[in-house]
Amino acid sequence: MGFTIESQLILFLAAILFSVIVGIEYDIFRISRLIFHLGLWAVFAEDLIFSLLCAVEFFFFCFLFYNNVLYNSMFS
Repeated sequence: MGFTIESQLILFLAAILFSVIVGIEYDIFRISRLIFHLGLWAVFAEDLIFSLLCAVEFFFFCFLFYNNVLYNSMFS
């Protein structure tokens, strides 16, 4: 059961969209750092929130575009 050209194109475009969304979120966090001049712990908290948010989004991206099946090779 291989991927067709059409499904590969859809997956590629979805990956680009996912990257754009993550990039916008990164810019939002970066702009907040420039505006508010936060301390070390606040920056650590922002980084942690951003990392967890990206991890959850990646999980849903993989779940949606791999036929709702999670493979061990995705996370190793």
